[in-house]
Amino acid sequence: MKDLKVGTVITFANMEWKVLEVNEADHTALLITDKPLSEPHPYHEFCEAITWEKCSLRKWLNSNFISENFTDEEKTMLVECVIHTPDNKIYNRLGGNPTKDKVWIPSSEEIEKYFPTNEERANGQFTWLRDPGFYQFRANCIRKDGSISRSGDSVGNRNSVFLTVRIVIN
Repeated sequence: MKDLKVGTVITFANMEWKVLEVNEADHTALLITDKPLSEPHPYHEFCEAITWEKCSLRKWLNSNFISENFTDEEKTMLVECVIHTPDNKIYNRLGGNPTKDKVWIPSSEEIEKYFPTNEERANGQFTWLRDPGFYQFRANCIRKDGSISRSGDSVGNRNSVFLTVRIVIN
């Protein structure tokens, strides 16, 4: 932990991770995948009113994604965190209940905190964020140019709405 510096990129679980925060007191670091995962995913399996707490993306990340991408030793290093998903105050949509996750995707507030400009967020792909969009069946996302869509995109895969994801771990 001593060698980690905010902004550096490290390799963990055969993936590249950018260091967002280092907490010397408890020897942990907040990391985000340096690039979105190569395979896009739906936020949820159906187009319905949903929050991060109940979406299928969260379930997949905290089960299949962990079991397929982390060794047993690496799994012991993942810290379960209480995740608060903010409400969408523009459209008065609820973020839902806090969750306990070892793996999650960032919210609009978090992505703006760690990547304050469109240039820093831009990756040429649409990327899911955790918080709700214009309707409860939409989730916010980062557009290709790095701007944040506060109205979001449809969560279900009925129209092949598969966006990339950047994973956060602690």
